[in-house]
Amino acid sequence: MRHSRVVQSYDYAAPSLEVTEAELLKPCSLKGWTSYTVAQMGIPHPDLLQKVEEQVPVQPQRSCIVRRSHSIADAHRLTIHRNVTRRMQAAKERGDEKLLRALEAELREMISA
Repeated sequence: MRHSRVVQSYDYAAPSLEVTEAELLKPCSLKGWTSYTVAQMGIPHPDLLQKVEEQVPVQPQRSCIVRRSHSIADAHRLTIHRNVTRRMQAAKERGDEKLLRALEAELREMISA
């Protein structure tokens, strides 16, 4: 069995784009082309910058962090309560009394805690 490959030549010469300065500065162009160096761009030098205060202002501790932790705990308890009541409803619909009693006990334990 003989294998053959088709070989293609990819010697494609892309057209080059040559632009002269006269073409760039033609009256039809809206603005002439200008090359800027770093020195011409007006970048401030580090020694000319204003000195920054060495003392960083300290922000006072917020007391709302404690409230956040309480609200997170409350949200967690609320989520657990919703899940348990949803599971209790599903257990009632299925008629699973054993699961229903266990979920009621879990709900009572969660409320008392």
